[in-house]
Amino acid sequence: MMHLVEDHLPHKLAEVAADRLTERVPKEYLKRTVASALASKMVYSEGIQFIEMQVRVCSSVCVSCLQLVARVSCVYMYTYTLAASARPRRASANT
Repeated sequence: MMHLVEDHLPHKLAEVAADRLTERVPKEYLKRTVASALASKMVYSEGIQFIEMQVRVCSSVCVSCLQLVARVSCVYMYTYTLAASARPRRASANT
């Protein structure tokens, strides 16, 4: 992955300091640089329409996931309520 960071640097800087990048540059900066380089390559190779489609697909998947979580929560609450109502109640100490 470091070749992505080096490709992102000005030529002279890569030539002079590429071997010291991991020592001197914060890890978060390197991660963000790799992410930026990958995103640029994806847009240039696939086109902006591909990226826009991914956003639509991802949002659709997120909505479906949230709906599923809501259904599972409802089933869980219903099952818990049934189980709680089926338990025999203990007699009160006052009676």
